[in-house]
Amino acid sequence: MEGAINHLATVIESIAVTNCIAIHLDMADMRGYQYHTGIIFACYSGGTLQPIAKGGRYDNIGSVFGLALPATGFSLDLRSALDLLKDVQLNVKETVFAPLVSDKSLQDAIADLKSKGFRVIKSYDLNSLQAGDKKLVLESGQWSVQTA
Repeated sequence: MEGAINHLATVIESIAVTNCIAIHLDMADMRGYQYHTGIIFACYSGGTLQPIAKGGRYDNIGSVFGLALPATGFSLDLRSALDLLKDVQLNVKETVFAPLVSDKSLQDAIADLKSKGFRVIKSYDLNSLQAGDKKLVLESGQWSVQTA
């Protein structure tokens, strides 16, 4: 049990560093306990009573086909998601790509760019950007925007 709690704490810390969502835990949620093998989640927005997305770990689901492999999955309620976005006004100056790492100073740099109207997209591979794309780069302990 202690290992599971420590794992949950690590996941929460990784999410909390983004400063963009509120995290609430329901340790009694038994939804899908028959096939989930780890953390499950549900995403709510704007005081909605029904989740707009939900999912979790399903490591044993492949055993039905003879091979249990690590797996995650989620479902998204498109109607609910689109309803939430219908009144959103986008005023994006430019897109900046950021590495997908858990770093407090990077999250602060991303928040600063977003507050100035930039769209920031986290990417696994900043090496595949096209010439002229902007990216966040760490140099001498500071994050700065550079052109790819």
